Amino acid sequence: MSHEDERRRHQRYPLRLPITLHRDGAQLAAHVINASEGGCLLLLSTPLEMGDVLEASIPLLGVPRTTLYVLRCQATPEGEYTVATRFDEDAGVQAASLSRLSRQ
Repeated sequence: MSHEDERRRHQRYPLRLPITLHRDGAQLAAHVINASEGGCLLLLSTPLEMGDVLEASIPLLGVPRTTLYVLRCQATPEGEYTVATRFDEDAGVQAASLSRLSRQ
């Protein structure tokens, strides 16, 4: 088991959901690559900084507008960026919804 696996508290589910992020009054288009009850991994064309605060809603996950906190950002070979985020504690993402969506 890797160090990263040991730190994870929630199972991750592979997804490919479009999402609109809001940061400082600007909208950013992104995709949710995977998600857990604690956060999600995003793919977008704009780099973000650790500590950035985003607002988003993810209707398919039953998440109303909530806050996402950027944990890290990494460039991909394709010129995009994967961005690890943590949900606000009140987001209410349910594992059952994630599991159902990952199988679709």
